Amino acid sequence: MRTRQFGGILALGVFMAACSIGYNLNDDTPSIPWAVSGAVAGALLVFVTWRIRGK
Repeated sequence: MRTRQFGGILALGVFMAACSIGYNLNDDTPSIPWAVSGAVAGALLVFVTWRIRGK
């Protein structure tokens, strides 16, 4: 998988998964902490992948 092409999709997938988990755990209301943690985790995953693959 070329990270430059699919890095955004990878981050979006992690973000959406965290939002979904937070939404279900918070009695079907949005959860800001889960959304923020998903965004941070997605960005970190893309950054680490870029560093490992050497851009």
